[in-house]
Formats: sequence, C-alpha cells, structure tokens
Amino acid sequence: MKLTKDMLMSKIKCIIIEQENENHKKYYRILKNKYNMNIDEYEPRMDGGQSARKKPTDFPLDALIKGIDVEHKEHGGGANYFIAMEIAMDHLTEDPRYYDFLEDMEKEMKGSENEESIS
Repeated sequence: MKLTKDMLMSKIKCIIIEQENENHKKYYRILKNKYNMNIDEYEPRMDGGQSARKKPTDFPLDALIKGIDVEHKEHGGGANYFIAMEIAMDHLTEDPRYYDFLEDMEKEMKGSENEESIS
C-alpha cells in the first residue's frame, strides 16, 4: 500500500497528539504531586496577562516549576499556586530564561555582598 500525502499528514498529526497527551500526563502528575494542583482545572485568573492563550504544557517543565516556586515565595507564600503559575507563565512568555537570569542575578548579588563583607 502506497502512502499518500494525506495519509502521511494524518499519521503525523496522530503522533503529535499522542506526544502532547504524554506530555500533559507528565505535567499533570508532577504538578499534582508537588503543588496538589490539577492543571486540567487551570484557567487564567488575571486580566491582560501575556500568557492568556497558553497552557502550562507550553513551557519547559523545569522552568515552570522554578517560576512557580519563585512567585509563590515572592508573593508571601499565601498566594494560590495557580496564581503563582500564571505569573510564572507571563514571565516565561516574556523571556523563556527569565528565572535563570533571576537566579544568576541573585548569585551575583550574594557574591558582591560577600566581597564587601571581606573588605
């Protein structure tokens, strides 16, 4: 049987959907275990966010987790994890390396403080 272009495109779409489903399951499991969040219940809660049309799985999982941790801590720990995730998604939409840069700046500042205390 010869594959037509339409048959090939259909097969590719099925593979992509299957990968997206596996990715969603991974995010669901990890975020549920770490934060007791059900990402199937996620809806944007803040108006005007840059990530309004995106879903959590549109971001690298490690960056999203780093962002949730930072935003939850920064906003007093009482913030809902969904709000922290939405803020993180907005920052990651602006710059996918946002939390890496933030971490680097904090390390640099600590290094400067240590140098000043030695002097």
